[in-house]
This record gives sequence, structure tokens and C-alpha cells, in this order.
Amino acid sequence: MLRERISAAEDGEIRKGSFMRESLAGADLSGMSFAETEFSGCRFEGCGFSGAAFHKAVFSDCVFAGCSFREGWFRNVSFFGCKGEGADFAESAFKGCKISGGSFAYASFAESVWENCRLENACFRDAGFAGARFKNVALHKADLSAADFFRAALKGTDFSSCGLGGILLSEDLRELKGTTVSALQAAELVRLLGIGVRG
Repeated sequence: MLRERISAAEDGEIRKGSFMRESLAGADLSGMSFAETEFSGCRFEGCGFSGAAFHKAVFSDCVFAGCSFREGWFRNVSFFGCKGEGADFAESAFKGCKISGGSFAYASFAESVWENCRLENACFRDAGFAGARFKNVALHKADLSAADFFRAALKGTDFSSCGLGGILLSEDLRELKGTTVSALQAAELVRLLGIGVRG
């Protein structure tokens, strides 16, 4: 059904669709628009969504294997239990979005923009957020271990409930200026500056 809707979308827009257990491989969906759509248990493999726009879309238990969402636009989009390991979301914009559960380990979010979003109980281990900008982003028990935040703008973000072990930062840790971390995290981060901490 999804493949047919894509083929019939002369204006490149799919609106108010509900798709369950669909599978697409190698599809080029660059620049398409998806509004008020729901995807449940769908698998996308090697698909190109570069420059695609998603508005009021919901993804539940979906898999994005080797997919590119580069320069994508996400507004009021929710991801529940999705797997996007290694996916490319570089230079994308997320506004009013929610990611709950699932894993985006090794995914690239370089130079991405996040505004009024919530990330909870999701894995972003080894993900790339270099140059990303966070504004009013709520984090709850997100695993950000070994994530790359080099030159990211994170002021106002509360990381205190998240896993931050081994994250990549500038030598002076300037990315964390104006953020909130737990006492345990602070002790670990101070060690990155070469300062010893006594108990």
C-alpha cells in the first residue's frame, strides 16, 4: 500500500495515511512530504529520504537500516521503539518531536537543530551530534555514551539522568557551559580536564 501511495503522489505529498508492517528497500523518497501519517512495524532499508519533510507523523517499532534523512525536516513527529542505528540525519531539523525508546546508536545528527523536543529511554551511543544545536530539549534516561558533541550548542540542557561516559568534547569542555549534569557526571567530566578528584 505504501509503495502504491508513493507512486500515486504526483505532488510528492502523502497525507493522512496509516501503514503497518510495510517494507521498502532502496527507494528514493528525497524531497517528499509526509503529513499526519502513521507507520507501525515498517522496515526501510537503504532508502533515501534526503530533504524529506514529516509533519505530525508517528513511527512505532520501525527500522531504518542504512537510510539517509539528511537535511530532513521533522515537526511534531514521534518515534516509539524505532531502530535507526547508523542512519544519517545530518543537517536535519527537529521541532516539537519526541523519541521514546529504541536505538539510534552510531547515527549521525551532525549540524542538526533540535527545538522543543523530548528524548527519553533511547540509545544514542556513539551517535554524532557535532555542531548540533539544542534549544529547550528535555532528556530523560537517554544513553549518550561516547556520543560526539564537538562544537555543539547545548546551553540549557539537563543531562543529569543520562549516560555520558566517554562523550567527545572540545578540550575546554565549552559545549557543556550552561548545561546541568549530576555530581557523579561532573566528577567524571573534571577528569577530562586532567584534574584529580578525591572522595
